[in-house]
Amino acid sequence: MKILSKESLQPAAAKLLEDAGHELITVNVADNQIVNYIQDNQINGLIINTSKLETSILDQLQNLTFIANTNLKECAIALSDKKQLIKLDLVNANAVSELVFAHLLNGARNLHDANRNMPLEGDANFNQLNTLYQKGIELEGKTLGLVGVNKAAEKVAKKAVAFGMQVIYYDPSLENVQLSIEILGNSISVNIPAKSKSEFLGEVDFISFHTGPVEKHWFGKDELAQLKPTVGIINVDGKGALDEVALVEYLDNNKLLFAGLDTFESEPNPEIPILMNPKISLSPNIAKYTIDSKMNMEIEMAKIIAESY
Repeated sequence: MKILSKESLQPAAAKLLEDAGHELITVNVADNQIVNYIQDNQINGLIINTSKLETSILDQLQNLTFIANTNLKECAIALSDKKQLIKLDLVNANAVSELVFAHLLNGARNLHDANRNMPLEGDANFNQLNTLYQKGIELEGKTLGLVGVNKAAEKVAKKAVAFGMQVIYYDPSLENVQLSIEILGNSISVNIPAKSKSEFLGEVDFISFHTGPVEKHWFGKDELAQLKPTVGIINVDGKGALDEVALVEYLDNNKLLFAGLDTFESEPNPEIPILMNPKISLSPNIAKYTIDSKMNMEIEMAKIIAESY
């Protein structure tokens, strides 16, 4: 088949398609010219990336064997009359888990606040800042609690074990989770115990949310009230699961230690009290998006096409 890609694919993805006998043509054809280009060049399949094609254009491309969208927000392949979704949880799991630890370490060592103050006061008040930021905490020996379990949560658990942390989780739909971890070629099994909500809240030192988007808070005032004031909360993978108003209140009253947020209830316009709070490490919904996850996305797309045709 002749396959048109509007953007360059990762070399590994392109090789998969070419090894399957397909001719890959990479040309960023303007949307208003793409129908004619496909007809003139006898294109059989189309790969689009971050761009979106208007419905009026897609309607004129019904004779294509497939149209694949490798945008991480809309990754799917229309194979003739059926649609195959690419398993995002597998593609993005590691990216999500690493951002959890970025925020976790940020909060534990106050790096987000230090990075605000060092440019402003680092030259004049270095010794004072040195004293201020000596109050960080370490992860080793602490208990990390996972709220919800998905592929990213499993990756978080593996990394936590490597840090020397205890890992527990709360998810009413699951029993104990067994993980297999490879360290220097040796495989070890780790049991992650399920806890009731009250047990979970009483044992954790840090919490990471992995519920996916939800409509109703899993953790609000009642749950936060049962936590130790030294707990840090990370939410990069559970939009809507955490009551942000209650979170800010508890941080401001020193009833929680810190928070790290990558997803927000009022996204794309996070509330100002969240954005300005010095105890919150922030990022703009980037958990799933890295160069590597993009590469993985394209490789998964290429595998599906190569295996289907």
